Amino acid sequence: ITNPDGTSASFLMTVVGQAGDLCWGSAGTYVYRADVTSIISGNGNYIISGLPVTTTLTNLNNDTDGGTLLIMYQDLTSSFTGSMHLMDGAVGILGGSTTQNMNGFISCGTSTGGSAFMGAADLQIANSTYSMNGSATATFPTYNWMDFISQPTSVTNGQSNAAYTLTSGGDCFCLFLGGLYWQTS
Repeated sequence: ITNPDGTSASFLMTVVGQAGDLCWGSAGTYVYRADVTSIISGNGNYIISGLPVTTTLTNLNNDTDGGTLLIMYQDLTSSFTGSMHLMDGAVGILGGSTTQNMNGFISCGTSTGGSAFMGAADLQIANSTYSMNGSATATFPTYNWMDFISQPTSVTNGQSNAAYTLTSGGDCFCLFLGGLYWQTS
């Protein structure tokens, strides 16, 4: 990664999920994570490089759909407390739908502001739909090798579960990230 100040560093990545082939004839699907805190220098453009890519359809065993840089920070002057809960891994779907439930958190109050988000790889079919944390079903706005979507949401006092649903009629895809951020006073 190269940060906005021009400093570069390399990071070892850990496999956090594995799924089968996503209809490309590859050996499988893998999701990785790395703690890159040491390279974060503030707002600006970050360049992620060094991930394997191929330009031919005959050797997709070492190809990358993309990368997501998620930066969490703290504002010591804020008048609220922010909380974030993440789930990551690899849920490979061979055309159809998945609902994943994120557990392991308890909200200590009703949110004054919040956001639900998800990441999907290899989603290429128009009219794919999603729902996050009880939201109404909506159409996925983009269709790329790597997609990230976020929407406003609310979290109730004592909430300890959030459901993430992604449906694509005839495409294979990987749901790799679900997240919930909320603010309480």
